[in-house]
Amino acid sequence: MAIAIKPASPRLRRSREASQLYAAWPLASRGSPARDHVGRNDLALVGGATWTAGPDGPAVNLDGTSGYLRSAAGIFSPATRDFTAIVAFTLAALPTGAGQASILAEEDGTGTGRSWAYAISTGQLATNLAGAVTVGPTVLTLGTPHQVAIVGRAGSTWAIYLDGNPTPEISLAGAQNAATGSLVLGAAKTHTLLLAGSIRWAVLESRALSAAEILRRWAAPFRIWNPRRRGAESSSQSAPAGRQPGRPIQRRWFTGLTRNR
Repeated sequence: MAIAIKPASPRLRRSREASQLYAAWPLASRGSPARDHVGRNDLALVGGATWTAGPDGPAVNLDGTSGYLRSAAGIFSPATRDFTAIVAFTLAALPTGAGQASILAEEDGTGTGRSWAYAISTGQLATNLAGAVTVGPTVLTLGTPHQVAIVGRAGSTWAIYLDGNPTPEISLAGAQNAATGSLVLGAAKTHTLLLAGSIRWAVLESRALSAAEILRRWAAPFRIWNPRRRGAESSSQSAPAGRQPGRPIQRRWFTGLTRNR
């Protein structure tokens, strides 16, 4: 049974970055599903996907057995345009043998979907973009927050960044199959190869971000703050020296979204 995540509605700044933000899923704000500022494409929690505590607020916990998240409708085809997809996630366990723990994938739609990013049993990040399996060198740390950014250029050149590192974890070239199916987080396009861990937020942008912009997303990630959320978090945040205890700590998150009103 799919459970819709109902978010508060973010106010978008009229800025260059806001105009190129295709979809934003601020899962770190409990009960706030995505606001797709083009198509209003919400996410749904499916199966054993539940809310849990994350490093900076609530996250969506995935049990590795039945839980994942799925967009309500299809997205753009990565074979025809520039884009950037970023997912903040934590792995609780690695797959065994030849298994995979899918982080981000696209369903077939009217073409052939691919696994954009997934972890393999040796702990490395891998992708099926460009029609072949490509594996990165870094071993992911279990229980540690990670951030993967997939950058596509005109459906033929790809760069995948890990944790804001300006050097791509994976670089490859090759034509991608057309696909316009729903986006799946924590599972493959067939809703198998499930991830055991959590997902904190995800965004899609209608342009290929530079390495410097990827680093900024890692240093100051996406998040929507609203008065209710700030009040709920103020008691759990430790105040720095000179700040009155209990006073909400305000942060500047993803450019292109302002606080909810």
